[in-house]
Amino acid sequence: MAAHFGVWELRFPSSRAVDEDDDEEDEITEEKERQISPLILWSPKITESLKDCQENVVKCSTLVLGFDKVASTFLEAHFLCGSNSEIIGAVSRKDNEKDFSSVVKSTNVEKVSFLYRLKKNDDVIFCKCPSHVEENVAFLWSRKVFDNVRPSKVIILSSAPACEYSTSDPSNLKSDFVKMLHTTAWNKSNEKTDIGFVETPNTIRGVAAAVLNHCQVYNVPAALYVCYAASLHLEAQSVETFSILLTSKEFSGLNKSPKEETSKVLKALGIGKTHDNLYV
Repeated sequence: MAAHFGVWELRFPSSRAVDEDDDEEDEITEEKERQISPLILWSPKITESLKDCQENVVKCSTLVLGFDKVASTFLEAHFLCGSNSEIIGAVSRKDNEKDFSSVVKSTNVEKVSFLYRLKKNDDVIFCKCPSHVEENVAFLWSRKVFDNVRPSKVIILSSAPACEYSTSDPSNLKSDFVKMLHTTAWNKSNEKTDIGFVETPNTIRGVAAAVLNHCQVYNVPAALYVCYAASLHLEAQSVETFSILLTSKEFSGLNKSPKEETSKVLKALGIGKTHDNLYV
């Protein structure tokens, strides 16, 4: 199945069998879906607050999602490090199923995405997802998150190799650059005028596309910002390309991590090596 809105595309396995009369095939498909569907684990504090919530969902003004290591590191460096935030939940795979405390303390969190709240902006939720979400799980991952979190608007950060970006005028592109897409419900006055749109025929796939697709279908204001990075490896330059967003309407009012903590995160990445660059 493919879903198209504008110039992004999402492909995921159909949750229904081709032959609607074949109940056995439907059952197999649904069982497989249950097996690979992720699980939301809330902190004791959030779990307690949900007892008084009839809808059993966590509401927030903004949900910020960082997919892959570049986007996740940007969120970690500027908002989540130090004592600026607290972990309130986790999106875990079924085969990794544990209670919240065990997941937080575990050293094996490769397939876990953590949900955070800023201590001084507790109406904003961040989701840091550094590990790859397989395409056959992307739709289910997105659905699970939005079944449990109800944001008024959504901001998505992701990255892709710059060498895969198609443009009629490549001479105008920097080595690392940001492009965007948004849903029809997005308030265009929020846009950074110096960030251009992803041009046709470029497409967005995977979990970032799944989230944007969900927001388009359910009329949720959402914007996706993609960093097209020159390096194959995680580098401070790629991470800091997202810094153009720090002065945007969506991020400028949020409490940032202490500068010394941000510097520690970025310095830990090192400078990178010349041979890692895609253009060498």
